[in-house]
Amino acid sequence: MTLETVTLRLPRALLADAQRLAHERGITVGAMIRHYLEHETTKPPETLPEKTVRLTTPIFERARNWDDLSDQLHQAGTTLKPHGTGLALYDARTGKYICNTSKAGFKYRKLVKRFRAVMPGHPHGARYLPKPQQHTPAFDVIEWPHEKGGRKAPFETHLWQAL
Repeated sequence: MTLETVTLRLPRALLADAQRLAHERGITVGAMIRHYLEHETTKPPETLPEKTVRLTTPIFERARNWDDLSDQLHQAGTTLKPHGTGLALYDARTGKYICNTSKAGFKYRKLVKRFRAVMPGHPHGARYLPKPQQHTPAFDVIEWPHEKGGRKAPFETHLWQAL
């Protein structure tokens, strides 16, 4: 392999970091750059679904509700639509299908539980809502007889704070 000479202009701090890193690895800066470029040019290109998952995962993680999620996804160039019993991401400009959200680890059922609401317009929403819990009072009512002067007193109601 014949090597060509290349002049590379770098900020002083970046060059110092590159020299330190190359020294720690026992190679030259040129060898480190060649290794990096060989690695980057031989790996397969990222597919659209992979890129979309990488870019939208933080959006799904920080969204607070369906509107927030929809707005942030739209800003990233995607839209969210029902797809079967789940959800899918589509290109906002062309409307072309990209991938299911479950591919990114965000299943519709879990999003419904997290947002405590179904996605507006989704045909399979309500069955994923958590069942309402019965209200538990902050105290218990306990009744028992008391003995007073050798005879039983009528039942009295006592309230005990629940711990």
